[in-house]
Amino acid sequence: MKSVRTMVIIANDGVARFLENTGNGEGLQEVKVIKEAPEEGYSDFPGRSQASSGTARHKFERPTSEEEHARNLFAAEIVKTAAKLWADNSYNRLLMAAPPKMLGVLRVRLEAPLDDALSGDLDKDLTHVSVHDLPGHFADLAML
Repeated sequence: MKSVRTMVIIANDGVARFLENTGNGEGLQEVKVIKEAPEEGYSDFPGRSQASSGTARHKFERPTSEEEHARNLFAAEIVKTAAKLWADNSYNRLLMAAPPKMLGVLRVRLEAPLDDALSGDLDKDLTHVSVHDLPGHFADLAML
């Protein structure tokens, strides 16, 4: 019987860990770690606009907060890295763990084949958990 190879992504707003499991009872091995890139320069405030007539100036509202913007950019980098790792290896399924806000952004950004392979996720920040202790957190989702 062929073993099931699993990619595990563990992320928060500042770090993402990519791990793999090569078969039942094999545990996890860390494959790659990425950290959020430093922010590019943002203005302290969104700016103002001159009214078409008169002297009124109107303040622009931010479409997203800086924190949400940074989370979206980092999630895009996580998914891009995961897609490359997925293409380079023969994984069969995907598991993810991240705090609720990051997990939601990652779910939205996943595309095939990663989206099709997602077999479970946890809304927990496990980035600080040792590799040895991680399989226990996924026990309800998969045998690692």
